[in-house]
Amino acid sequence: TQPAISQRVREFESNIGVRMFKRQGRGVELTIEGRELVPKAGPLLGRLEDLAVSMQPDCNAYGLIRIGIGNISMSWFPKLVERLRALMPNLSFEVDVDHRGMLLEKLDTRKLDVVVVAGPIDAERCSMISLGYDRMLWVTSPQALEKAGTTDLGELFRKMPVWCVPRASFYTRIAIAHLAKFDVVPYKIDVMNNMAAQMEMIVQGGGIGLLSHTLIKRALKDGTLVELPGEAQPTDPLHFCIAYAKENPH
Repeated sequence: TQPAISQRVREFESNIGVRMFKRQGRGVELTIEGRELVPKAGPLLGRLEDLAVSMQPDCNAYGLIRIGIGNISMSWFPKLVERLRALMPNLSFEVDVDHRGMLLEKLDTRKLDVVVVAGPIDAERCSMISLGYDRMLWVTSPQALEKAGTTDLGELFRKMPVWCVPRASFYTRIAIAHLAKFDVVPYKIDVMNNMAAQMEMIVQGGGIGLLSHTLIKRALKDGTLVELPGEAQPTDPLHFCIAYAKENPH
């Protein structure tokens, strides 16, 4: 109430020996000393608030979390959000779907709070928590394979359209290095910046694609996509992690 606020102000001014407010018409405004104190008190109040929040259960956390994810992550991201909502129902989410390079750049410039990315992370650049591993598979549709009329891998890669994500992505570097074994030149690779859309392209008979096993496992199970023979597959799994700025204590 107003009387209680006035009493607290008087106590505060008495304790520090400085007048903080002065009357101006029907209201009040900060004195010169008051204006000097406010910016100094801001960081202290912020630290006190952080301390209070850190002592509360996770369920009391609130605010907006800006999360960056890649196309692959969309296959399991809804379950992650569902779990986060169960643990912290007062959080809101702003989700940015982009490729790895842009997500890390947005993390560097603090446009995102956390990002879910695949591939190696520079430990000097940010902190990370491992989420596990996935495989990338060369796949095509049964009808496209039948139309090609061959099971020779080199012939398949040279004869059919080969789709990848943008050339700046490390996925594409994996693909180019692997295709070199079959004498496929980089300029023969077609590019699509959305892996989910790329999957649909391959399902519809559009060629061969290097896609995440997690993303396509349902299509593999129902037979709308098939793996190329084992010797066509890259051997190294993809490491997924959550990355966040080093100075972020959470």
